[in-house]
Amino acid sequence: MKPFTDGDYVKDCLMAVVEVICPEKKKLFSDVSLSARTVTRRIEEMSQDVKTGQHDCLKNLQYFSIAIDESTDTMDTAQLTEFVRGVSSNFDIFEDFVDLVPMKGTTTGVDILKALLQCTNSMNLNLSKLVSVTTDGAPAMIGKNKGAVACFKNTWKISDAMTKCQRYTV
Repeated sequence: MKPFTDGDYVKDCLMAVVEVICPEKKKLFSDVSLSARTVTRRIEEMSQDVKTGQHDCLKNLQYFSIAIDESTDTMDTAQLTEFVRGVSSNFDIFEDFVDLVPMKGTTTGVDILKALLQCTNSMNLNLSKLVSVTTDGAPAMIGKNKGAVACFKNTWKISDAMTKCQRYTV
């Protein structure tokens, strides 16, 4: 929890600089609140701003692709990482990390698909604009019958011609 309490340290440094550069403004700077709660609130506000900007970019995409990878963290929790790459009608390119979903229990193709669909729903992505799904090539991702990509294609009745499901090693 140290980052949220660094506000006090930053304020001490700021006050030391103010004393040297403009001592007449010391009172003005001493009234600035950098408590742990203020720092926490500001981080939450910045996070919300980033998410709002991301949602705005995603809703304007004409076409997009998704890159997913399942890995395990240091606590042996499986996590699904999801990236979106796309282009808007103005040919603006968007490429961003969109979600890290902890996977509880198994990590079968169906489980990965559920996590992927949860992300696409929360980001309001129109799956009819999806042109590609990229994975690391693991069996749970690209298995012919039960891999996440196969389950995705079967669920959405997407043809091989429309969806280029690639095997890509990250």
